[in-house]
Amino acid sequence: MKRGLTKLSGILAINKPAGMTSHDVVNRVRRLSGEGRVGHAGTLDPAATGLLLVCVGPATRLSDLLMHQSKTYEANIVFGAATDTDDADGEIISAAPLSAQLADADYARKLLAGFTGSFMQQPPRFSALKRAGVPAYKLARQGKEPDLAPRQVTIDRLELQELQAEPAGDRNDATSAPGAPSACSWRIAADVSKGTYLRALARDIGEASGCLAHLGALCRTRIGHITLAAAVTLEQLEQASDGQTSGWEQFWLDPLAALALPEVELTPREYGTVCNGGSLSGAADGLANDALVALTCERRVMAIYQARIGGRLLIPQTIIPGGVSGIGA
Repeated sequence: MKRGLTKLSGILAINKPAGMTSHDVVNRVRRLSGEGRVGHAGTLDPAATGLLLVCVGPATRLSDLLMHQSKTYEANIVFGAATDTDDADGEIISAAPLSAQLADADYARKLLAGFTGSFMQQPPRFSALKRAGVPAYKLARQGKEPDLAPRQVTIDRLELQELQAEPAGDRNDATSAPGAPSACSWRIAADVSKGTYLRALARDIGEASGCLAHLGALCRTRIGHITLAAAVTLEQLEQASDGQTSGWEQFWLDPLAALALPEVELTPREYGTVCNGGSLSGAADGLANDALVALTCERRVMAIYQARIGGRLLIPQTIIPGGVSGIGA
């Protein structure tokens, strides 16, 4: 299908499979929909699976807002080796003997507790962050050291879900210390802020344990109020398309739920003002200054406005031509 402009405008929750980049998913949606304006709201590494929000048509104007929401991940931390990418796809650059305490769930919970709250995190060398316009991973592949500054992240919850430890007697492992397991991994669940790298978290947990570690697997299960349970597969989209996109209406997310913003229903007069990018007076009294609000009309989100003077004035932040459908779907 030739890509161009369509009447589609909505947000999809995609269950990304392993082996695809987030851009691969975007390209598949472009091909299926025929809509050139498609973007995702938060990258997942190729090996990672789970929830990827994809905005189609004018709804792409909401991508930045969706990216800033908190996220939940399930991750597997594998101890005993560090890799150059901080995950299982990289080359091992250092190994360390395992300690007996890694198999102790109480020790694991105590160590994880030390990584909750707000702190400065050093991003992975192999990341999409850019320096002088060049992605860090491209510099790393050239053998260069990207100059990536630490940045503040917040982890609200870090929970041990499962601890797997292979007894030392089950195999001969030169990296295992006497009395320690020959292999050990922790499966964790984490609620994190935008910009948190789970690969970096696995790396730092390994260093804190003295045994080194890397990320073995990763699945994103929540973005804001949207969970993986709401996601569809690319195969489902393809089956529903069958050369047309009328069947996609069943898959649109409710944009109000996705954005988690208060709603103001526009009167016909206010609708005309919003379409022209004008400010509104007296539409949302009581809102805190700088709070964002979604303006709706006929079950579509038409714009995002910001409150001033206690909500007595609303000023435009994002105007969405034609609006975003899906409310109450």
